[in-house]
Formats: sequence, C-alpha cells, structure tokens
Amino acid sequence: MIVWAGLELFVILVYIPWLLTQSPSGTLLNTPPLPGLDPYLELQAPNGQIVAENDRWRPEIPDAYIRHTFDVTGVYIVYLSSLNPSSTGGYVLSVSDGFTLRDVPRGRLVLNVSSQGRLETYGARNIWQLEVADVNEPIQIDVEALDPSRFDVMAELVAPDGDVWFDNDSGEATNARLSNLLLDQPGLYRLNIAANNNASIGAYRIIWRLARDLFTPTPSLTPTPRPTFTPTPPTPAPPSGTFAGEVAPGASFEVFVAANAGNDLNIVVLGLEGFDPVLRVFDPANTLLLEVDDVSNSTDPRTRLTVAQSGLHRLEVRGYDGSGGRFTLNYIVR
Repeated sequence: MIVWAGLELFVILVYIPWLLTQSPSGTLLNTPPLPGLDPYLELQAPNGQIVAENDRWRPEIPDAYIRHTFDVTGVYIVYLSSLNPSSTGGYVLSVSDGFTLRDVPRGRLVLNVSSQGRLETYGARNIWQLEVADVNEPIQIDVEALDPSRFDVMAELVAPDGDVWFDNDSGEATNARLSNLLLDQPGLYRLNIAANNNASIGAYRIIWRLARDLFTPTPSLTPTPRPTFTPTPPTPAPPSGTFAGEVAPGASFEVFVAANAGNDLNIVVLGLEGFDPVLRVFDPANTLLLEVDDVSNSTDPRTRLTVAQSGLHRLEVRGYDGSGGRFTLNYIVR
C-alpha cells in the first residue's frame, strides 16, 4: 500500500471462526467453524525494515492490531501469518483511519417502539438517531442480539456536543444496555451500533425508553388486587423515515404514523435476500385500508394512499405465506 508521511492508519486483523457462504439458490449460509488461526501482523517500511508488529491485541480473542503514524512516504507491505505454522482459518484484514470501515444510516428511533437492524458486513456500524426533549427524565437503551451465540453487540450514544456513553455487555450475555442516563441537553442524539472488535455480524433488536416506564416487579407475600389497565397509545413515528428490520416466520413488524385527512402517505417496502414482504395499512380505528403484495414484476410492495381520517395509521410488514426475512420500510407523509 502507498502512504504519505504524517498519515496515521489502523491495520486490524480479526480471525473469523464462521464465514458466510452462498448456496446455488442464493441463500446465505454459515459454514462450519474453521480451524483456529493465531494471526500475526508485521508492517514493513519502504527500506525493508519492520516498523511495527503485533500478535494479540485483546487476549480473549485471536486478533492483531497495529496503529502507526508513517514518517516516510512510499510503499509499505503488510505481512500476515500465523504463529502456529499448522493452523489455518478465515480472517478479515482492514486498513483505515479508524476502527469503523463503513457507517450505515438506519433512521430515527421512536420512544418505546422496538426496531430491528442488522450488521451486514464485518467492520460496519449502524447509525440510529433519537430525539431527546426532556433532559430531566433518565432513559435506558437496550440492544439485544437475536443470535447471541454468534453476535456480540455494543452500543455508543453520542450527544449533540460530542459527549459519549458506551456499553458492551451490561445487557447480559452479548447484549448491550445503557441505563439511567440523565442527559443534560435536549436535541438529536446519535446511537452507534457495532460488533465487539468488529469480529461478528448479525441482527439485533433495539429500544429506548424512559426509566420511569420500566417495570421492576416487587415480591409480595399477600395477594394484591388486580390493577386496572389503561393501554398506552402508541408513539407516532416522524413524518418520514426508514426502518430496517427482520421478521421471524409468522411474525410481523409494525410502526404508527400520524397523518391528517387529505395527506398523501407514500410507502415502499424492499425485501432483502429473497424475502417476499406483504404490506398492510390500518386507519386510526384499526380498520384494514389495503393490503399490497406484488407490484408489476416486483415482489416489493409500494403504494400511495390519500388519508381520509386524521390520526395514527398502522403500517404492518409480514412475510408472504408466513415466511420470515429482512426488509427496509420507507415512508413519507406529504
């Protein structure tokens, strides 16, 4: 690689015990675990001298990491080997000016509404946004890996002024939790979701709530009267947005959108990796307005609806014939 003097780069290598392969039908499959590679990195300068090397950056996983500021312009060579001559395996090698290789915008999170996302590639980072209006209310953010055996998720909340809160495993197992955050400024916050050490990929579920809305049961030795339950109205999503999610077979995803009579509601659902989504739209009285499956030669539903009644409209995405899969939902109210 050609670099210029004064440039600082990160060279990161991570051993990946599971790799994604593609079947003849196009389905992504996990291959069996590969043998244990013990990676070793060396960085050679244009004069042939080894100027940096590394074996284990974090002792708990097989990886290697070099952070180097180059003092000479020229061609540098990165050597990758294994300390154990008999070991082989898959790996990811990245060279960048930071740990994150690619930021993927995922849209805005709605208070008390669960959303789903997915890290598609190693080194990717999902970027969510959340609007904080009341700085006197502590909040909690939970991020749950849908397959914790293969995906170790971490969360980072960035305030408008750049303050950062980070968590890796407070949510038990490989989940992340930022709890009792008393934020000192209103505004638009950025929530970064990535894999621990960029060493895994997978889907996750995310939700942010006010701390006072969290329920902790209190043990009692005597029966208590059954409380009356008043349903909490759903929190509307913003006038436009994008949700990236995944539904299990037989399940559905829903979001509530506020619209006034006479507004146009434009909706597009894109199925990913062969998923055939079905879109249903309900009015504020929970009456089904329409159901859209295929449009023209595409299996992706899309529609434009003129709203007849003001209020919250429910957008529901499910799989055709009860199937499951990943999708993105895009909508705008005009």
